[in-house]
Amino acid sequence: MMNIKNNYQFNVPLALSLLVTLFLFYIDEGYYNFKWMLNIGNWLIFMIYVFILFLMQICVIKAVLYKSNNPMFMAIKYTFGIALGIAFAFWMFKFSIS
Repeated sequence: MMNIKNNYQFNVPLALSLLVTLFLFYIDEGYYNFKWMLNIGNWLIFMIYVFILFLMQICVIKAVLYKSNNPMFMAIKYTFGIALGIAFAFWMFKFSIS
């Protein structure tokens, strides 16, 4: 049985990944609206971005300060994970286009 602490460890990064990616798609793909949701190709890229952001947050949580429950350190971990995920996604897609 999965305990609540392990479930929370994955729920928060997943929710943050979804929210950040929705915001990025709202301002970039949809030009400040949600019309991007009508295109199936945009959903595919959306899921890739969510996965990358989620994966980077989990990597940061596991690698950096994984035993700390201090709210300040947790906020730093999530923020660093999101920033690292966005940087990795831009780096990855930069090389796939050129």
